[in-house]
Order: sequence, then structure tokens, then C-alpha cells
Amino acid sequence: MAFDPELYSLIHRGNPGDVSFYCRQCAGVETVLELGCGDGRISLALARQGQTVVGLDIHQGMLDRLAASRSSLSPTEQNRLSWVRADMREFTLGQRFDRVIIPYNSLLCLLSDADVVQCLTTAAWHLNPDGTLVFDIYHVPFLDSDGEDAGASEECLTRVDEAQRTITVFERDLPHPDPRRCDMCYRYRIDSDDGSNETTITIEQRCLLLEEIPSLVAAAGLTVQSIRGDFADTGITEETTQLVICATHPTETRC
Repeated sequence: MAFDPELYSLIHRGNPGDVSFYCRQCAGVETVLELGCGDGRISLALARQGQTVVGLDIHQGMLDRLAASRSSLSPTEQNRLSWVRADMREFTLGQRFDRVIIPYNSLLCLLSDADVVQCLTTAAWHLNPDGTLVFDIYHVPFLDSDGEDAGASEECLTRVDEAQRTITVFERDLPHPDPRRCDMCYRYRIDSDDGSNETTITIEQRCLLLEEIPSLVAAAGLTVQSIRGDFADTGITEETTQLVICATHPTETRC
């Protein structure tokens, strides 16, 4: 997936409360591996908190932004943070971690059950015996199988005024024959004194359903310990839009 990391980061800034949630989940442990770390929103916060963090992402442009943001840390905090460019489905780091986290729907960027299981299996291998895997995804209570409205309309998400330019961001759903797919197209209109231009970013995602999460986690050799309805430990209701999952090796009940 090719995109401009600066434009992507204008609107993809996580979900409310996710940074503080992952900080709480990692409080008191020594080592954390973040899969899909992006520009380091959460990795940076964990390094400030005291954890030794490895961020992993496949997009070099996002890792470049993480590298630039690292200078905001103190020298001690900088030493706690490193990163690697890799596919989160298959990598070998040669060490295990107290926490493996996959924030902000990154797991939904894997477009098949086999890819999800491969990622979770690799995460499990990098998890200490008493460690915890934590991830969050959008909650989709049912699948719309007709897809007739997808791509039909475009919504203006935001307008950002900068010193030399104004960026207006539009969003629309993209139709797909697979009802599990929730692909989104973001159109960026950039206006400046030199004129206007446009660019688009397409984010391909595939929904995971609540009822299948335990079996996918089990296929990776882990056991679900809890599924929350948000980052504040709320139960799952009809209004739930976020799922937060903790999993451990089968002999552990730490989450």
C-alpha cells in the first residue's frame, strides 16, 4: 500500500483513549513489541513511560516519521525505542516481549483469515510465556452483503489550514464483492498560491466478527482472556463500535 505518510497522518490519529489504554496495559512491564506502529504515537508514549519498545511497520515513510519524532524524547527515553521495517505476518526478532500490541485496527489490514492467523502466530512466538497480546479492531455487528451504497457518496472529513496551503480531505466507501471488505478511499485536495492538486489514498481492510475472534486467536496457539467494548473496560452492547482483545498463552490468566 503506497501513500504519502504526512497526508495519511492528518486524519489517521488513532481512537480516543487508545494511547492511555495501551500505557495502562504495559505499565510495570519491561518490554513491548508494537505491530503496525506507524509514526509511533503509542511507541513514543511507552518509551516515555519507561518500557523498552520495538516498533514494527511495513511502511518506510511512517517509520521515517517515527525516527523524526524520536528527537522529542530524552536521551534515556530514546535508548528505549527502536524500530524495524517488516511485514507483521512474518518476522523474526530473536527476542520475546512482555507485551505484544496491535493497535488501531492494524489487524484489519490483513485481507484473509490465513493472514490474520499467521500474524497472531508470529506475535505469539515473540510473546514471553507469561506475556499478553493486546489488540483493538472496529466492531462490525453484521455484514451488509449487497454493497449498493458503497462508493455512492463522498463525505468531507476535515479541512486543515497551513501556512502555505489548505488541505481538504474527503472520504468514501469503495464497493467490493466480498461483504467483509471495508475499503476506504481518501481524496486530498491541496490548495496553495501555486494552484490546486489532488491525491488519493486507498486503505484496504477486511472486517473480523466478534464471534470468530476466539477461534482465530486459538489457531495461533493463544487463548482469549477478555473482550472489551471500548478502552474503558465497558461491556459489549448494541452501541459498541470498538473491540479490545487480550490474549495469553493457554496456561496464563493475566489479562
